[in-house]
Amino acid sequence: KPGSSKSLAKTIVADAMQGQAAHSDLFKDLKQIHLVSFQCSPLSTPEGIIGTFKHCARFQKGKNLEEYVSVVVLDEIGLAEDSLKMPLKTLHPLLEDGCIDDVPLPHKKVGFIGISNWALDPAKMNRGIFVSRGDPSKEELIEVQRGFVAQHEGLCRRSSRIFVTLQMRMKIFARPKAGSSLVCVTTIAS
Repeated sequence: KPGSSKSLAKTIVADAMQGQAAHSDLFKDLKQIHLVSFQCSPLSTPEGIIGTFKHCARFQKGKNLEEYVSVVVLDEIGLAEDSLKMPLKTLHPLLEDGCIDDVPLPHKKVGFIGISNWALDPAKMNRGIFVSRGDPSKEELIEVQRGFVAQHEGLCRRSSRIFVTLQMRMKIFARPKAGSSLVCVTTIAS
């Protein structure tokens, strides 16, 4: 659903997975990642998706695939399911062999991330890992607020006043459970 940090998660992965150039020793043993995004819509075509996979394969050609991976990111993949041209049908051979009509060479097998606000049909979903995130509780939202404040020097001392201000300047809402009050997480306006 909108606002559940799908794009943020993608950005965190891209930032962390930089191979030996990673900012943290924890991630230095992971492959370096290169993301190639394709914005899906009801007007998406099979050729557009195939072209994105081929583009990623070209990035991998000649690289050490033990240290490098190129990844196709289909943003809003659920919107492509509404296309009359059925572009997501092309995913089956692309995810299994890395290509459709070509010889399946190692550099043609690329990584894949599909980002959607709703679940896809089971034939597509069983080819990967499905990650779903529920609504955060009031306690989780307060913990996020405290974490944000703790990272900004000098704000911790004024945190009780800031939490009241944060709730008054809401931008991102979590839907409350029946009978509970609205909870918000926001950034501090300077």
